[in-house]
Amino acid sequence: MKILSAFALVLLSSLGIASAQAQGGVVPRFEPAPCPVSYPARYDVSCGYVIVPEEHANPDGDTLRVMVAIFHTGEHDRQPDPVIYLAGGPGSYTLQVFATGLGGYLDRALPDRDVILLDQRGMGFSEPSLNCPEVDELYTRAVIGPMSEDVSLSLDAAQRCFERLTADGVNLAAFNTVESAADVADVAAALGYEQINIYGGSYGSTLAMTVMRNHGAIVRSVMLQGITPPQVDLMASFAPDYEHSLNMLFEACAGDETCNEAFPQLESMFYAVVDRFKQEPLHLTIDNPLSNAPTRFIIDGDTFIRGMQSAIYSSGFLPQFPLVVAVTYAGDYSALEQMLVEYLRSASSGTDGALYAMRCMDDVMTTTEATWEAAVSSINPALQAAFRSDIVQWAALCPNWGARQLDPVENTPVTSDIPTLIMNGAYDPVTPAVWGALAAETLSHGYNYTFPLDAHGVYSTPCTLNMYDHFLADPSKAPDASCIDRLLPMIFAHP
Repeated sequence: MKILSAFALVLLSSLGIASAQAQGGVVPRFEPAPCPVSYPARYDVSCGYVIVPEEHANPDGDTLRVMVAIFHTGEHDRQPDPVIYLAGGPGSYTLQVFATGLGGYLDRALPDRDVILLDQRGMGFSEPSLNCPEVDELYTRAVIGPMSEDVSLSLDAAQRCFERLTADGVNLAAFNTVESAADVADVAAALGYEQINIYGGSYGSTLAMTVMRNHGAIVRSVMLQGITPPQVDLMASFAPDYEHSLNMLFEACAGDETCNEAFPQLESMFYAVVDRFKQEPLHLTIDNPLSNAPTRFIIDGDTFIRGMQSAIYSSGFLPQFPLVVAVTYAGDYSALEQMLVEYLRSASSGTDGALYAMRCMDDVMTTTEATWEAAVSSINPALQAAFRSDIVQWAALCPNWGARQLDPVENTPVTSDIPTLIMNGAYDPVTPAVWGALAAETLSHGYNYTFPLDAHGVYSTPCTLNMYDHFLADPSKAPDASCIDRLLPMIFAHP
């Protein structure tokens, strides 16, 4: 754990933080604290809590503590506007995720600008935490699955978490995107920054656009990936968007001579595996990295469908998709075993209570079960049951999570002239590339690009990093995107 150095305290004071502390109970204010994560020695990092109102409409009421990590640039001619990173989820950890270093886009910003990580309200090291150990325990069971039983157990665990949090006096209604966006503005103010740049992905893009709508005066530029515009019906989109990504992969393999020769019946093989596991669920035993004990997975057809959906979030998995389907069809389940291990490793990377609270208010309350059901009914019948269970689960969960109706304006397009770089992956199974164009329609300085080899999030490559470098240096101009046309085609793995 790294304690603030004397140099860091002087620097924080120069940013106006000391005066914020001197104001006592005034919010927002910054309170230095040891970093809860030990970052690599090459970084100059200071940490602490930004004290914010629990409800910003009541600044004299209860407060929350938002944990931040400030990565200081070493340049003497540092730019005054930092990059603030907004994680996805909702519920994803931030400070902990970057324990091995910033990497990618954030490291590129650091030579000229400070980089700010924050655990959004209720998440990670922020206080209070909406973590649900009751849910985490589900990943350490001796037997996991089938999917129908997991839904029931998840609802029970979520209810117990809700009861514990409310008994502790947590105001769950205060955990929503509108309040979290106000926290971002408060973090900037408490740390003495007049303007900020935002980098956000997935749910982080929704949060970023809410900052643009409600606190746009402080925002110099925005870079978004896996963009989720607030006007889309996210819950009703999950099923058709996944089917669209599947079909793109089937078509891409069929159109690739080598892939088509190796896997000429890829789509048929995929649905044959689904049917096989529906008729006779697969039992696999793996060494659980969370419990250090064996765990038996019962994989039915719906579990396989949703597992493959999670896998193709990753751009790196796309070239492996045909081979994984083919070997699974042939009865070799080693690829599924490795996927299960990775699934468990990632299971503890977020705060479940924050996911429930924010998803209920932002998304579930802004759709209807009829709309959702119609969307699920529109896809391949073999896929429908895997997504219909979502309707049952969220409809049962949300009434118990303090959800309240947000101002309807929060589900309308964001109109702004803030320069915004939008990068989406063509194969994204959850935030499709067409949403980038939709968001850009009301952004007068929105630059929208689709990357043909990526899924949910765009890998940092020389092409994307160069585009981001130029955009951050001068966001008034569209970056040179000619490198996209020079990207090599996808090379699918094969035996």
